[in-house]
Amino acid sequence: MSSDTSTISTSVCTIVPYQNGLITLKEADGKLSLLGGHIPWEKGYQEGLQQRVREENGIEIEPYHITRITHHKTPSGKNVVNIGSTGVITSFPSRRNIIQISPAEALARKEEFRTPDVYTLISKIFSRHIVPLDFIQVTEVPSGYRTAQIPGQWGRTDFLVGSEILRYERSGNVEYAFMRCQRYNNLLSFFGGKIEEGETIEAGISRERLQESGGKMISHPLGLVGIAVNYVGMYPNQKAPFAVNIASASLIDEKIKEVPDNVKDETSEIVWLNINDIARMKEEEFRTPDTKLMTLRCERAYQKNLFVPFSFIEQV
Repeated sequence: MSSDTSTISTSVCTIVPYQNGLITLKEADGKLSLLGGHIPWEKGYQEGLQQRVREENGIEIEPYHITRITHHKTPSGKNVVNIGSTGVITSFPSRRNIIQISPAEALARKEEFRTPDVYTLISKIFSRHIVPLDFIQVTEVPSGYRTAQIPGQWGRTDFLVGSEILRYERSGNVEYAFMRCQRYNNLLSFFGGKIEEGETIEAGISRERLQESGGKMISHPLGLVGIAVNYVGMYPNQKAPFAVNIASASLIDEKIKEVPDNVKDETSEIVWLNINDIARMKEEEFRTPDTKLMTLRCERAYQKNLFVPFSFIEQV
């Protein structure tokens, strides 16, 4: 991971509670912002978001669904992906820098928003295009973990990656492509990697596939499969962050097996596996626990045409 943390995209999770015609926002230093922020991923998505809002604002919330994902740069120059949701407040014992106003009133105060994603996420609370909370899957964290943080109670604890699940089908035989890398003990993994500064999620995923295949793997995007959050520590008591993996799916017209010499330090082998064999494999055969999970989810999404379009992620 780069030592320049400002160039690495990280994630926050926020919620716009809506009930009785009013939304709830934070107001401090003349700026309006959403409830939430960096969450303790070891608690899972929903519980982690609830804990963040409870500890920061003294409010109990109940998220209902994810309304939109935004990708933006903060005033301080950090690259941030915001997983936005809506829901309700179930307990409101205190009012620390909290206001409740109508959505229209809030949008009219656009100049007061602390970050550019606030306008987008407020405007999407009535959208018909929503996804369930289980769109996000968090890997079980081993006991004795220690999360790596930049100094501060809510320091950045994760970094963003994008991956591409590559599907190939001929005569009813469905196969998926994986790569092996000697650096990672030749375990099976998706094509993908960190999203670089200035890239959209879709562009970053495409760049990684071309880079790791030597430009030979040409794909046709289907959409988003889900978000998998992996604890990247390898041993108990090791200090490590989480990788927030935005997983997409694509179709491949041609099976490429040969790895060009100029990328063999990154990709030692391209492996094609039948979907039925993948279902029987152990998670330990893959580099990260989400690899098998997201591949099987991808196949279910393909059969039912349930992919989430890339437009669900808005660059703001």
